[in-house]
Amino acid sequence: MDRKEFDTLRARFARRRYVLQRVHRADNSRVTYHVTRNTQTRVFSHPHDLGSFLAVVEGLPV
Repeated sequence: MDRKEFDTLRARFARRRYVLQRVHRADNSRVTYHVTRNTQTRVFSHPHDLGSFLAVVEGLPV
């Protein structure tokens, strides 16, 4: 996922009061995505999973 796609997803999550972070794991350099709201965090390892969760948050069909 490039920077523009990530920023767009982050803005869409922010409209629903979620915080999206891209995390680079130190042990193997893999990227994970953390979505946080009200001290609860969900971790996703694939951008398509992130998009599916966003659809649920926005009330769109998956």
